[in-house]
Amino acid sequence: MFAPPRTGPIHRVSARAAPATAVTALDTTLNESTHRFPLFLPDGRHFLYLARRAGAGSGLEPTIFAGALGSSARKPVVNVASNLAYAQGRLLYVRGGILVAQPFDPRRLATTGPATPLAEDLRWDERFSRGVFATSSNGVLAFMTGRARSRTQLMWRDRSGRELGRVGDAADYTYGGTPVVSPTDLVPRWRS
Repeated sequence: MFAPPRTGPIHRVSARAAPATAVTALDTTLNESTHRFPLFLPDGRHFLYLARRAGAGSGLEPTIFAGALGSSARKPVVNVASNLAYAQGRLLYVRGGILVAQPFDPRRLATTGPATPLAEDLRWDERFSRGVFATSSNGVLAFMTGRARSRTQLMWRDRSGRELGRVGDAADYTYGGTPVVSPTDLVPRWRS
C-alpha cells in the first residue's frame, strides 16, 4: 500500500504487478483532502492510516483510522496528525512534539489504555505531519530528537564532494519547495 500523490486516497498494488487501485476513499462530507502513512497490522488484512483536511501544519481534524482490504468501512482510532508504527501491542505516534506509545488491540482496532511518553522534542516535519522514528516488530525503536535546521546553505560541489562555491545566502527551504538546477548553459563553470 502507498499514497501516490500528495492528495488523495491510499492505493495498493498486487505482487503480480497489476495496476494500482484505491483502497480508501476521501470522505467528501468531511472535506478530506489526503490519506497518508498506511500501515498493515499483523493480520495482513487490516491497516491504519492518517486522514485529514487541507490546512497548514497538521491540517484540520486529523484522525488515524483503521480500515480493511476489501471493505469501505473505517473506524476512528485516535485524533492526531502523525505517521505511525505498531509493535508489541503498542501504537506509536507523535502528539505535540512528543513520541508516545499507546496500548492497541489489533483485533478490536482500538486503543486500550492511555498514551505513555517515550521521547520529548522529537524531530518533526510539520508540513507533512511526520516524526522521525521507526520501530521493528520485536520492539526496537529508533528516533531522532532536536529541531531541524531552519537555514540551509546551497553549494556547488564536484563529483568527489569538494565544495566549488556557494549559492546566495543561507535560507529556509523547508516550505519553499526544492531548489532545481538551471539549464546547463546557465550553470557556472567551475575550474578544478
